[in-house]
Amino acid sequence: MVGHPRFVQVRVRIGVRFRPGSDEDFDKRRLAEQLNRYLAPWAFDEGSDIAIGQRIDATSIVAFIDQLPFVDFVGVCRLFVSEDDGATFHPGNDGGESVEARGEDAVLSPARRHEIDVIDDDLFEETQFTGVGYMKIELDFVVN
Repeated sequence: MVGHPRFVQVRVRIGVRFRPGSDEDFDKRRLAEQLNRYLAPWAFDEGSDIAIGQRIDATSIVAFIDQLPFVDFVGVCRLFVSEDDGATFHPGNDGGESVEARGEDAVLSPARRHEIDVIDDDLFEETQFTGVGYMKIELDFVVN
């Protein structure tokens, strides 16, 4: 029996530094668009097939973003998934190191928005991108 796919939304939270002299808001929108194209090429390219049961690693997203001409540096990347149409997100496997579409009808698709944290300093300190002060409610700040 053939049915409709079940879309599992993926939200990316990434720290980036854009090239000097760029428009930060424009580059954030451009990066979000590039992330969507990377996560769901089938939605943008007519010849691409939908990948069922897919797995995406944060390292592959970092490598993809790092080669974009308007990006100077890529810091921390975490992946979050939602199986309830974006109502709630939780970290992917290994604390957000990867996400996968579990089930024979599951397809990874980009969330409506991504969290893009701009690295302003010349030196990247990972501690600035961890801890309670960095977390966002309904994403990586979870109260049980």
